[in-house]
Amino acid sequence: MTVLKLDYDGPSLPTDFGARLRFVFATLRLEWGRVTVRRTVRGWHVRVPVLGRRLRPLTVVALQACLGSDYRRETFNLGRALALPGAPRFWRGRWNVLYLRKLARTEEPRL
Repeated sequence: MTVLKLDYDGPSLPTDFGARLRFVFATLRLEWGRVTVRRTVRGWHVRVPVLGRRLRPLTVVALQACLGSDYRRETFNLGRALALPGAPRFWRGRWNVLYLRKLARTEEPRL
């Protein structure tokens, strides 16, 4: 089973979260289990189990992005997922993490 891990910043979940979830899962013919929602200091963490399927890391990143998870987190997840084939075994199960706090603040590049 795969668990989608979503990170939303702000005082509330996106108002269309339920509609997004139904659309994405119906379109891709996926089924979800019990959704859990946890409040964090900056927003919300949501876990959505995908029933009956083990999804590839790149598919997980795409689904999390489609569901509106924080784009910075999903960008880092994408980089880790792309590097998985050559990654040490230790990191293969640790690429999709929800952190309770940030260790360091990085500045966004200016375009």
